[in-house]
Amino acid sequence: MKQKREQEISLDNDPVAVEDSSTSNSVLRASQGTEGNEVNIEGTEDELTNKFSKTLGTTDMDCGKFLIKQAHDAHPESDKHNAADIVNQVTPLLHAIEPQDELEGMLAVQMVGIHNLTMEMMRRVSLPDQTVDGVNDNINRINKLSRTFVAQLEALDRHRNKGQQKMTVEHVHVNKGGQ
Repeated sequence: MKQKREQEISLDNDPVAVEDSSTSNSVLRASQGTEGNEVNIEGTEDELTNKFSKTLGTTDMDCGKFLIKQAHDAHPESDKHNAADIVNQVTPLLHAIEPQDELEGMLAVQMVGIHNLTMEMMRRVSLPDQTVDGVNDNINRINKLSRTFVAQLEALDRHRNKGQQKMTVEHVHVNKGGQ
């Protein structure tokens, strides 16, 4: 029987504990640790390696912890909620991107961060009693962040296709009298 171990992930220079009880699920899941901003992720070394690989594109635990910390810190409400809740919000999004290597893992963390900031700006634009300038500023931010997200999607696609473009050639038959 494989022994489970705990991984500490620091989200603000304080130890954070993240725990994962769903060993059959390949998404990292966190539980709040006992001290400050600590989260716990539990699993055997093989389970953790598999989850880090599928969620962050890396089998290196230090790299994975660093990427999770960055994803947590980029969340607009990371200072308002416990660390495990934030980690559990961002890891399924990272997992859905299916990063294949560390570079894609870094890009996935950026994409989730840009998405979260875009949504925060959308929330702010709808707040009551704003000035016209305040609304316009937030709309401009939303536009820039949305374009950045699209550029990141294109960069991910180029990286995955190694810069190659696909061309599909289909046979077209034109019959007499056809247009």
